Amino acid sequence: MNIWKKAVCMLLLLILLPGWLITLPSQTWAGERLRLSSSAQVYDAYLKDVIPAFEGQTGFQVDVFISSSASSLGRLMNGMCDLATTVEGFKFRYGEYGYLEIPFCKDPLVVITHPAVPTESITDEQVRGIFSGRITNWKDLGGPNERIILVVPGDSTAAYKNFVRQAMGREEVVYDFMSYLSTVAVKAIQSVPYSISFIGQGVIAGQSGIKTLRINDRAPGDAEYPYHQVFSFAIEGNPTGLARKFVDFVFSEEGQKVIRKKNMTPILLSEY
Repeated sequence: MNIWKKAVCMLLLLILLPGWLITLPSQTWAGERLRLSSSAQVYDAYLKDVIPAFEGQTGFQVDVFISSSASSLGRLMNGMCDLATTVEGFKFRYGEYGYLEIPFCKDPLVVITHPAVPTESITDEQVRGIFSGRITNWKDLGGPNERIILVVPGDSTAAYKNFVRQAMGREEVVYDFMSYLSTVAVKAIQSVPYSISFIGQGVIAGQSGIKTLRINDRAPGDAEYPYHQVFSFAIEGNPTGLARKFVDFVFSEEGQKVIRKKNMTPILLSEY
């Protein structure tokens, strides 16, 4: 690693380390409380707003453990929570083992930059070029003669896996800095000029210091926008008790209002 990369990594560590410590909640399961394990994206994009509304309306408490989608599913399968959220989707074998997936939200997967970048729109081919390392300077994208700083969510996160699958084709992702949680990458973009990353749109809704790029001249939410993710609940068997109450609340008008407020799209409940 050259001196420039070391300097960038040290700067990002100093900026982001306190956020990691705050993000990890303590486990205090007790009594009539819903134990929920959540993807960091789902928590920041949705749950941190809808949980207080649910608790205020019902009087029940929700204890949340925040991690990656894969970790959340693992905790569910090991009996460490009653309900989990995932942005990865189910593998076929999960259904065979009696687990149920309940999709509830569609979230555009957006490419974000620091506001210092004047570029407004790039093509999907340029997205591949940037994150494969073939395009390294903003001048090649109509911007200034400045090096592109690549920040990516951890390779175990759903944001990373979904982006690789939908945007990169057969090309490998390269980076200057990789964050542990997908949501931590947002703080890097806000702090480092000429940086670029990707994240679910719901996470950045209402935040300052971030610019979203159009892809193929399509804005997130447009019918032809190329990248998106699906938020789902995961549970063993059909929801009952507090898990059922919480899922029902998410599909209620109040729960779906929060989804729309974050510029995401509710997925209608068919039957579960």
